[in-house]
Amino acid sequence: MVEVFPECAPYTTLSGQVGCASLPVQRTATRPDVGEATAAFSMVSNVPGNKVAAGSEIRGEPGSGAIWAYNEVMILAPGFAETGQSNEIDVANFTGHRGDEDGLYGLGAPWSVGHTFAALGYRNTSALIFYSYDGENPSWNRGLTFFPGSIKQSAIQDFSSGKYSVDIRGNPEFAYSSLSPEAKMYQGGPMILPAIKAPPGRTFFVCVNDVGEIFSRAIRCQ
Repeated sequence: MVEVFPECAPYTTLSGQVGCASLPVQRTATRPDVGEATAAFSMVSNVPGNKVAAGSEIRGEPGSGAIWAYNEVMILAPGFAETGQSNEIDVANFTGHRGDEDGLYGLGAPWSVGHTFAALGYRNTSALIFYSYDGENPSWNRGLTFFPGSIKQSAIQDFSSGKYSVDIRGNPEFAYSSLSPEAKMYQGGPMILPAIKAPPGRTFFVCVNDVGEIFSRAIRCQ
């Protein structure tokens, strides 16, 4: 039996956050022989109309604090030695390839997409943010990773009309690195390099290394 509290029942999360919930559910795994889930939602769609297996929404109104439509917390306790994934999206496409056409032609309906960011109304701050609670101790070894054989066309494809496609404002050691001996660099439009004042008595050089990286320096290219 599931008990729903119309107001809010006291509830403490696994991470120690104290609050309340209308539908508090917490359990401990007991079956080493099978996979377990605290909650599972399944649906078969075979009639017209949009269908959603599970939905979550929240509306912030004047006077409200910060809001989250959905919040996940994964805790890797000391001694935990297995794989941990806060969220996994699996797409099983048995109906045929989609999006094989080049460029925008490949984005026509019907789609099959792993995750979509869609918005309405005014502009928002960012569609995706990678954050570390300890800024001096990075939490992520990689921001975006594409496994070998996973991408057919483009790992990143930009059709927007923003001012910059890639805007680097931090302090990485290298803005771009290509260690592939086969990868080529293609530049369809003009390349603009910022003017850099060379030290007295030296000349400004634009260099291309043996893997196609373009960089500028105030001494002769090696």
